[in-house]
Amino acid sequence: MTKVKIPPVHLFFVRIFFKVINFNIKKIGLQGTFQKLAIISCSKFDVIFESPEVKKILIEKPVILVSNHPHEFDPFVLLAGLPKRKKLFMIAGSDFMAINVYLNKYLIPVYVYHHTDLRIKQKRRIRYMRKYLIPNKFTIEEAHKRNIKSITLASTKIRQGALVAIFPAGPLNKSWYSGVGYLIKQAKNKDLQVVQAYINGTSDLDYLRFLPLVGLILPKVKLHFSLYRKSQSLIKKEPKQIAKTLEADYNKWIKTLH
Repeated sequence: MTKVKIPPVHLFFVRIFFKVINFNIKKIGLQGTFQKLAIISCSKFDVIFESPEVKKILIEKPVILVSNHPHEFDPFVLLAGLPKRKKLFMIAGSDFMAINVYLNKYLIPVYVYHHTDLRIKQKRRIRYMRKYLIPNKFTIEEAHKRNIKSITLASTKIRQGALVAIFPAGPLNKSWYSGVGYLIKQAKNKDLQVVQAYINGTSDLDYLRFLPLVGLILPKVKLHFSLYRKSQSLIKKEPKQIAKTLEADYNKWIKTLH
């Protein structure tokens, strides 16, 4: 496993943070950990379900959950706001596999660092994370092979009834990667549901959101969940077209929220 690279000046605080995460995930799982930390921090959440049906689906059905990802800690905020369920996994940048073995149990890595342009790599929050995580640098061909394996693994989890969360635009919300299209195409579960999530109110300071009481001074986060009602028609399309169609419909949906 790739080891965490920690600058000495931050060593104490980062080790404590990772130990807390590590200990809690081992004891109460991924969702339980971030829901517990959200309570301890007194973070304020508005979780809005389009209907009771959506909440029920998120708890019981095989789901591909597509979400925006404007800031680095959004996935953890999403985990804190989701209703509790069994079999939950998250597609995440391969760098996150360096944090700890208990977190890895819930992550399906994607290797997209080679797609990330210099402007994005120089963004403050990306630099912040990469101070602590050594990127897995592979050739484009090797990264592609590994991504195929990850999509296959994710589709297997969905066929087994899991929820898999994916952030198709990655950090900074660029055009969606086609991986979400390949995932939908491969999942082939007659009960599969695609649910859209929209995170609003996060910032670069959200790594503080899981410290005691800090949530009292941070803005309220809104999480919207909506059932995508055209998921069965998507399967008939090619993967890249699935991603484009889903992206266009997602963007139309979030305009209705403002």
